[in-house]
Amino acid sequence: MDYFGANLTISIWLLIGRVQTTWVK
Repeated sequence: MDYFGANLTISIWLLIGRVQTTWVK
């Protein structure tokens, strides 16, 4: 996997994590 793809995947996971945290609160 190239760097751009990995960085994009991490960004998406971080975004999902933020959304889930917001929903939990």
